[in-house]
Amino acid sequence: MKKLFISLIIVASSFVSWGQDVIIKEKTTIDFSLSIDETHDKSIFVYGALYTENGKPITPTTAKFSDDKPCFDTFVTSDFAIGEYKMLSRSVYFIDKPITFFSDSLLLCIPFLKRTFPSYTITEVKPKSYKAEGTTMAPSFIFSEEIIHPLEVENEYQQKILDNYGELEIGGVVYYPNKMSYRSCKEFSRVMMRKTNAYSVVVKFYYQLNSTNSIVQEYAISGMYNLPPSFVGGGKLLLEKVKENVLEVSKDINEL
Repeated sequence: MKKLFISLIIVASSFVSWGQDVIIKEKTTIDFSLSIDETHDKSIFVYGALYTENGKPITPTTAKFSDDKPCFDTFVTSDFAIGEYKMLSRSVYFIDKPITFFSDSLLLCIPFLKRTFPSYTITEVKPKSYKAEGTTMAPSFIFSEEIIHPLEVENEYQQKILDNYGELEIGGVVYYPNKMSYRSCKEFSRVMMRKTNAYSVVVKFYYQLNSTNSIVQEYAISGMYNLPPSFVGGGKLLLEKVKENVLEVSKDINEL
């Protein structure tokens, strides 16, 4: 059976006790906003869409590429390899830890990174550069991880991401990130002799909600050469894996 899993790395947590059930709430557009009441929900909020490279929606079929194109245009530059398909997701979740919990040293350490890559072995190749070794059905790849402070952005590309997507509106209040992490994944191995990802980019914004709680907003964008076969779920499987990873990894991170 040719079963192909394309990696999208999602780190999540929750504002509520993990002894309670946490619910994934799917949003229908990339620019969704949240109400104050939703900050108290036992929920993680996710939007995702998969397209062909030329913008035809695969799943959900109601996705509008015209709405999502600005996000692709901001995160994906001309030097990125081009695949046959592209996917993006946006997630927002509330964490029962203060913003100081997310120190630069924590976000870059191997044990923490391992928690963001279920079933992967992570080794440091050089400072801020790592190798993720997958399984038989998950491709290995190289990735870089950079922590960026909003007042210390050093290049135009990262500044554009921050300017266009760094703000988060909740109940009419606009939050600005305390810090941002940027992950670029490349050199993906083949699975079952087939090409997998062309690239993946994951950007997380960290916000202070109050003195004891934080918010994470994450964008993940991937280009892919192949999709899982239709008999194992096709493109829908990829978006289901995104939601599963949100729950799995967030519970693990919350135990730190």
